Amino acid sequence: MSWKIHEFIDERGDRVLATWFRRERVQKKARILFDQKVDLLVEYGPELPSELLAGPVDTHIYKLKVRAQGTQLRPHLCKGPINNQMEYTFLCGAIERDGVLDPLDVADRAEQNRQLVIADPSRRLPYERFVPKTARRVSR
Repeated sequence: MSWKIHEFIDERGDRVLATWFRRERVQKKARILFDQKVDLLVEYGPELPSELLAGPVDTHIYKLKVRAQGTQLRPHLCKGPINNQMEYTFLCGAIERDGVLDPLDVADRAEQNRQLVIADPSRRLPYERFVPKTARRVSR
């Protein structure tokens, strides 16, 4: 069975992971590793080993573990929440440094976003790989 992966959309209509990648300046190699883990999540869902998918870390919240050189990505996600048998939704991003998550309240934020999706399923879109916006060249 193939799992569908979604991404929470914030109040401005921005994809939460794309915003997080930009804000944290996540390097290309780390994003590639992240997408490899997402591919595994699509294929194996909850059967991923605990060193890749931890949880639940809170009642309905899991974290995907992505280790890249100098960066430990810990995006938080949930099963469903619309269809718990076939999908996951990324709810917010976090970085782990010295065993501490940043932001500290990431699980609470993830649960708040989960509740928003339950109330309004249009607050998520299918996950898309992050592609940084390139500088536009001005032609003269």
